[in-house]
Amino acid sequence: MQRNVLLLTGAGFTHNFGGFLAREMWSKIFNNPLLQAIPDVRDLLLKDFDFESVYSIVLTGGRYTPEAKEAVRVAVEDAYKDLDDSIKGWTFNLENPLALNIYGLGDLLSFLSQRGSESGWFFTLNQDLLMERQHDYRSPGVAQVFDYGIKGNAKKAILPKEAEPAKKDLNNSSYIKLHGSYAWASSNGGNQMVIGKNKSENISQEPLLKWYMEIFMGQIFEKNKKLLVIGYGFGDAHINDILLKGVQEYGLSIYIVNPTDPEIVKNKLEGKPSHFGSWEVSKYAGIWNGVKGYFPYSLRQIFPPDQNETTILKEIKKSLS
Repeated sequence: MQRNVLLLTGAGFTHNFGGFLAREMWSKIFNNPLLQAIPDVRDLLLKDFDFESVYSIVLTGGRYTPEAKEAVRVAVEDAYKDLDDSIKGWTFNLENPLALNIYGLGDLLSFLSQRGSESGWFFTLNQDLLMERQHDYRSPGVAQVFDYGIKGNAKKAILPKEAEPAKKDLNNSSYIKLHGSYAWASSNGGNQMVIGKNKSENISQEPLLKWYMEIFMGQIFEKNKKLLVIGYGFGDAHINDILLKGVQEYGLSIYIVNPTDPEIVKNKLEGKPSHFGSWEVSKYAGIWNGVKGYFPYSLRQIFPPDQNETTILKEIKKSLS
């Protein structure tokens, strides 16, 4: 039996464990000596602070040399390696400013994903190995991708050329990495992280990721689902399109955990200033209409190191029950 509660996480989730947000990733890439030596790419980064946009422009743009394209690929890979190293350095102790009750978080994940004979889904847009390292999570169809132990080094896992075998690998608490992952190699041997502005196209070309997205849409498009969103900033159009349809046509209810002021998130969904100074209304304004709960807290506030069960956590559980 399927539960009516789903979980979706973004970069803000991993940030609680030393992960990087988008601007931090930009700085890692910009500071890479490989790109500092290529004026065209450096100038582009100085104008565009969306590293995924820069990635797409360089790799698909005819004006950039093969050397520039390879430098961008390597710089992005290096940034994700730094991200993985940062996460590996996270430890639970009271001296760690990022310390939180990891066991309490695990209980919430269990509450969301499995309850008696009911099973649920944990979807993520993150490409880090946090859940694999901290909780031994594994996506269906993908082998474990790092040496045993939290401090192990990541090793490439080759994705299957067909999704059918992976469908037999589902378990009661399915962890689905919608955008692929660091340390995954595509079925043709290339880099499998879905980065840039052509994510839907990239996903459609990889059988396993295409199947993952079909699972996500199938769950969102069931009637009256509840979706808990932790750390996703609503910046991916292909994900927003699915959420909008879920809200408008299938009664999807959204519950957000994000320390950002809710007005900022609302404004982002409703529109943005145009080049002419006026306000352009976004079609994603309808997503905000589906928000049934907003919790403006960090995971540390919800799961303090003293391991007390907070009133915030109780409120979240009550909302999702």
